[in-house]
Amino acid sequence: MSLFKKLLLFTFILMSMEFPAQSNYIHSGNYTITIHGSSNLHEWSEKVEKVVGNGSIIMNNNGSFDLDKISIIVGAHSLKSENLIMDNRTYNTLKADANP
Repeated sequence: MSLFKKLLLFTFILMSMEFPAQSNYIHSGNYTITIHGSSNLHEWSEKVEKVVGNGSIIMNNNGSFDLDKISIIVGAHSLKSENLIMDNRTYNTLKADANP
C-alpha cells in the first residue's frame, strides 16, 4: 500500500473517532467564598470580596464530566474579616502590596 493511501486511511480513521467535547462555561451566579483558618490563639474567617475564575470541563459520552483545568484568583486586599487588625495581618503575611 502506498504512503498516500496509508495517510488517507489514517486520516479517515482519526476523523471517525469520537472525542469528548470540551467546553468553557461562565458562572456568574450568586456565591460566597469564605476562608477559614486557625492559629495558636484563635480560629478566624475572612470573606473574599473579589474573585475571578475560569475552568474547562470535558463532557463524557455517559453524561458525566471531567474537570480539565480550573483557575481561581483572589485579590489579596479583597480578603475581609470582622477585625481590621486581622485584615492588616493577613495583608502583611501575603505581602499584598507586592502581590495584589
